[in-house]
Amino acid sequence: PCMDRYTPVKAFLRNLPSVVTCFLYTWSAWVMEVTTSWSVRWGLLCFTFAGVMIVMIDQFALCYRHRHETLAGYKTAMLAYTNIVFLAFGFVFLLGRFGCISSIAEQCFYAYCDATLKVLQGSLLAMLRNRQDLDLIRHCWSVALAAREDLQ
Repeated sequence: PCMDRYTPVKAFLRNLPSVVTCFLYTWSAWVMEVTTSWSVRWGLLCFTFAGVMIVMIDQFALCYRHRHETLAGYKTAMLAYTNIVFLAFGFVFLLGRFGCISSIAEQCFYAYCDATLKVLQGSLLAMLRNRQDLDLIRHCWSVALAAREDLQ
């Protein structure tokens, strides 16, 4: 909904840097797991976390730019929750790498957060879209009533 007023090309170009950054940090996280060089692993870890932070900042900048829109607070809250969970993923990942938690505890955390995040986001997105549809219907109804009164 934030990108509704953009043409498809403008929306694509607006989001392209974040999409490329997401691809690069995801790829670097995978390479970090399979490389045998300790120094390369730390460099890729730093690159991965920097990429995550860049994308998060860009998402909040986009939310800030559209803060005047209807339901912007709910969308920003959903984004904040998502980013908090992603930061927690990174923290738990580090705990697992340094042997502070077991592999089973790490995987349970990932599974729990992944499932709850998807359910919460799905529910919120459905409610937000429903609210936007109701606002549009209410607007159309008021326009129709005004037109009816003008014609009588």
